[in-house]
Amino acid sequence: MQEQIDNFQTNYPGCTEIEGDVEIYDYWGTITNLNGLSVLNSIGGYLVIYETFTLSNLSGLENLTTIGAAFQIYLNQALTNLTGLENLSSIGGDFIINDSPLNSLSGLEGLTSIGGDLFIDTSTLTDLAGLNNLLTIGWNLTISYNPLLTSLNGLNELNSIGGDIDIHNNNALLSLMGIDNIEANSISNLSIYYNSELNNCDVQSICNYLSNPIGIIKIHSNSEGCNNIPEIASNCGISLPCLPYGNYYLFTQADVDNFHLNYPECEDLNGNISIFGNNIINLLGLNQITTVSGSVFILGENPNMTNLDGLNNLLLIGEGLSIYSNSALTNLSGLNSLYSIGGSLKIVNNDMLQNLNGLDALNLVGGLVQFHGNASLTNIADLHGLTSIGGDIQFSSNPALMSLNGLDNIAAATIANISIANNNLLEDCDVQSICAFLINPNGNVSIYNNATGCNSPEEVEEHCLTSVAENSDKETVTLFPNPATSFITINIKEGIPIEAAIIYNHLGQKALVAVPENNTVDVSTLTPGMYILEVVTENRTIREILLVE
Repeated sequence: MQEQIDNFQTNYPGCTEIEGDVEIYDYWGTITNLNGLSVLNSIGGYLVIYETFTLSNLSGLENLTTIGAAFQIYLNQALTNLTGLENLSSIGGDFIINDSPLNSLSGLEGLTSIGGDLFIDTSTLTDLAGLNNLLTIGWNLTISYNPLLTSLNGLNELNSIGGDIDIHNNNALLSLMGIDNIEANSISNLSIYYNSELNNCDVQSICNYLSNPIGIIKIHSNSEGCNNIPEIASNCGISLPCLPYGNYYLFTQADVDNFHLNYPECEDLNGNISIFGNNIINLLGLNQITTVSGSVFILGENPNMTNLDGLNNLLLIGEGLSIYSNSALTNLSGLNSLYSIGGSLKIVNNDMLQNLNGLDALNLVGGLVQFHGNASLTNIADLHGLTSIGGDIQFSSNPALMSLNGLDNIAAATIANISIANNNLLEDCDVQSICAFLINPNGNVSIYNNATGCNSPEEVEEHCLTSVAENSDKETVTLFPNPATSFITINIKEGIPIEAAIIYNHLGQKALVAVPENNTVDVSTLTPGMYILEVVTENRTIREILLVE
């Protein structure tokens, strides 16, 4: 309240330094000035000024020189400038300005250093004049959601930051002139996106950073000239290296076609690659890519792309593969070399996708396997090579899917939970992996609203038992003892020779490979737990659960 401010010197005589925090809050709308605080020259903690209804400037803080921690200004409905802070030279923590109707940053001319982030989010600022003497920021520079901001003039003396530059959703911003002098080696990561009018990004600091990037780069959805990394690099007159941490955004067929020109000899991509654009027809320009350490996103707005030819040399994805809402995609041809996905596999809302032709080489998925809302998907047989996952199996709302054949070879111990629901025609769920999981579930099971035969866990279990009975005359494996401590003996009906015994742990990793002697395998080196034993014969591979004590 105004009375508390007016009485500050009376209540705290001789107090010029406050070691702790100061909050100025005026829900009642009585504070019109801060003159009672004119004796203050330093605040050791943070200063927060918020929800003042009648305070138009900060007159009264003229003697304040330092704030030890953060300085936050937000939700001040009448604050139009920062007059009163002319002698403030340093802020030890973050400086945050948002949701206040400032028409200028006048009053900050003495500020030279910010120890934390500079975060500016206002609806009224047109430039950053007032920060003309700011030299250093300790952490991140974030300028976002400033609809009237046309330039960054005011930051011209800024020469060093200790973190990221993040400039996004400033719809009137035309140029990055103003941050020219930031030393490129002081920038960690660079994000410039959703600035619809921004066409001048080739300022010295950005050019220097792109010539030798050290962090994640995210540049897209600005105006022409600043719409992607290659455009800026071209305007800077530099050749791009492989980006150390990504990220690669491909919005047009030209982005795809020119990939090998923009990133020559980049075969192993760090970070993520995102592909979504309404004129992308094919991915043939990406045939140099062999590994992606992050995630691959093939998202909607690709209405003319029918397959993924062009990714034929892609072997490994370090994180996830997400294929969402591609309305013309009929199969996954092009991924035929893909062997391993470190994260999740998500195939969602691809209306024309009929089968998984292209995933037949896939062996490992490190996260969940999710298929949802693929209206034309009739079978998943091409997943037959998948032996291990690291999460849930989720199949939902795939109205044409009739069978889960293709999941047969997944080690049940690598499945976390199972959810199979709302697949109208799905009647065949009694595949080996699902049956083995239901016998000894490691997690939750949710099966409902599919076709008869796969309408509940009990129905699936019944069909699993029938399948076992039907296969009783085929080769069957018996293990003794099970649980085991040191050795196991493997017997196959009719004495069929065993070529190899491969044992996988719960993560799907090979724990032991052996050629049995007299059908006996030494398992004494295995730690106690559940394993999948894979018995290899001349004609087939048989899997059983092995317990080691």
